[in-house]
Amino acid sequence: MLMTSTASYSEDTYTVAYANYSAVTSGGLLARCQSDNVTYREFCYGYVLGVAGGATAACMPDRVTVGQLAKVVERSLEVKAQSRDWDAKPLVTLAITNAWPCK
Repeated sequence: MLMTSTASYSEDTYTVAYANYSAVTSGGLLARCQSDNVTYREFCYGYVLGVAGGATAACMPDRVTVGQLAKVVERSLEVKAQSRDWDAKPLVTLAITNAWPCK
């Protein structure tokens, strides 16, 4: 994901403009999660952890590992072939919430 930003400030406004933002697709995330390349796997783990931290509808066990999270996400994305071009974040959130719903 490439993101560059510029910020400007005046008395009345504060503006942050993002250019060259590229969302991670579910297909791209799945490829990284399944890769033998360590850098790609670490990207997968970091992405999944970041999304999991905001998945407020999920009730994950205290001792869930990043490997377990990544496996849950991989399995979910594998069966959603029709959504490979979609933004990965909502699909990752859904996978985590389905795996560990709050009761």
